[in-house]
Amino acid sequence: MAGKDTVIYIAQEDDLPYDTSRPEKELLRAVLQNALLDMNKPGEVGRKAKEYFLSTEEDYLFSFRAVCSYLNLSPRRILVAAGLRDAEKSSAKNTDNDSAQNLSEKAERRV
Repeated sequence: MAGKDTVIYIAQEDDLPYDTSRPEKELLRAVLQNALLDMNKPGEVGRKAKEYFLSTEEDYLFSFRAVCSYLNLSPRRILVAAGLRDAEKSSAKNTDNDSAQNLSEKAERRV
């Protein structure tokens, strides 16, 4: 009789191959989702969330641009959807005006 580990392996084998980077992607997606939610909060929390999105820092592991790069997301599209960048400035490269919720859902499906 198959053990519990074997059953899990067999179930995964029938599906797509296991992506070993999945836990990291889920963590980074959660960072973005929390920052999107924090933007709507009053006071310093909302201000810090906006600063997070508008920062040009790319070297810090959890910076907005580094997270987008790792998750293969367009920072420009997220900024437009979050209302932090004018859609007209971004329309040359991105004509799709997804809401921040739709972008979060797309990121979740990619992982």
